[in-house]
Amino acid sequence: MGKILAAGALSRKSTKPSNDRPVDPNANVAGDLSPDAVHQLLSSRRRRDVLEYLKHVEAETTIGDLAARIAAGEHDLPMGEVASEQRKRVYISLYQSHLPKLAAEGVIDYDRDRGRVELAGEADELLAYLERSSQVRHTWSRYYLALACLSLGVVGLAWLGLSPFSAVPGMGYATLFAGALLGLSVVHRYRDRRM
Repeated sequence: MGKILAAGALSRKSTKPSNDRPVDPNANVAGDLSPDAVHQLLSSRRRRDVLEYLKHVEAETTIGDLAARIAAGEHDLPMGEVASEQRKRVYISLYQSHLPKLAAEGVIDYDRDRGRVELAGEADELLAYLERSSQVRHTWSRYYLALACLSLGVVGLAWLGLSPFSAVPGMGYATLFAGALLGLSVVHRYRDRRM
């Protein structure tokens, strides 16, 4: 990717031209993110969390607020119970690594001096990818849930002795549903690899 900025390389990182804000010369100003850039940016859970949070607040926020919310999510705690050490670890990684990477690609406007962050032009592309990825995960969970419900229903009918379900021995149902689960898993894996 080659556009990763060293911490402190620029005092302010922004892709928005402005009279009082210098433009990052390494920023992605051409527009479209390459597939490699998209995958690299979304490879970190913290960067995905930053994008999700900024999408929901729809406004400028501070690095401190981002760090507190991400730390709360990572430790499954309410905001008020996040320890300062947990918040500090997240803050440092955002400040030194994650936010500069997102800013270099034009995904966020990041004013390091003021500690302010907001979504920028290239964010739409990444957010659309995150949304599609989330929808795919939810679709597959529905398939697995449907298979589990069908399995329990058929086994329940066989247990009650209802015909024709009682004619098949328990091991037959176990083999049938294990095979169905295996088949669904193979299809899921194949589709994931093609994405």
